[in-house]
Amino acid sequence: VMPVQVQALSPNEVQDAAEYVGALISRSSISVYPQVAGYVQAIPVRPGTRVQSGEVLLVVDPRREQAGLRATQAQKASALAQREFARRTRERSAQLLKEGLQSRQDYEQAVAQAQQAEASARAVEAQIQSQQVQLGFYEVSAPFAGEVGDIPVKVGDYVTPQSRLTSLDQSKALEVSVQVPVDRARVVQVGKTPVEVLDEKGHVRISAPVFFVAPTPSATTQLVEVKAAFDNTVGLRAGELVRARLVYQAREALTVPTVAVTQISSQSFVYVVASADGGTVAKRTPLE
Repeated sequence: VMPVQVQALSPNEVQDAAEYVGALISRSSISVYPQVAGYVQAIPVRPGTRVQSGEVLLVVDPRREQAGLRATQAQKASALAQREFARRTRERSAQLLKEGLQSRQDYEQAVAQAQQAEASARAVEAQIQSQQVQLGFYEVSAPFAGEVGDIPVKVGDYVTPQSRLTSLDQSKALEVSVQVPVDRARVVQVGKTPVEVLDEKGHVRISAPVFFVAPTPSATTQLVEVKAAFDNTVGLRAGELVRARLVYQAREALTVPTVAVTQISSQSFVYVVASADGGTVAKRTPLE
């Protein structure tokens, strides 16, 4: 008599799944460009720094624009003085016209000069507002909270609106992109089929349902892109390659340890505990 170990079988979830290499994509990722040209005056952040929305990333030298704004502000003072003088002249002309001491032609000329002075003052004020807005572009700010990427420029470099300053990634909300075979893509169900991001030991870190299946496969690889989106609560990074598993189907079934399965020719068997006249025996049973 040889003692053996036995195990009671019970239904467990069996998954039809496959593993792939997934790419993590930030749902908010941009390249940052300046809206003005000039020399870089300051870079108050470093690559990899987490910044808040509105935080200054880079400063372009604004001294030329500031000088232009001061000159326009000086013009504004002169324009306002001329407008006030023209307004008073028009009021005096109206009074003189009423008293019959001035011709209507002189009065109308005073009115036209007052209107011209008013238009000139408004034009100067509009120019100041435009220059103030333009001056704000010399500070390049973060449009949303995120992580600063590489900064290829340095203080003293001349930049233009075509110069890439850095990138900004927001890793709070990520997408995982997986390329799957065409025949597998046919059974993927949007909103139901889960995509699991695994750690190095195969444990599930994040699971999210598929929200996108590409309508056509890639012309070069003949693979179909599948995407799932999730809130990043486990410290993953945009651009990272990860182990991803798609669970195409799950069902309940009896499971046995693989070491308990034996194979003779092409048939698999397990030994099942059974009762016999001599007591309990191990009976070989075919397995599918």
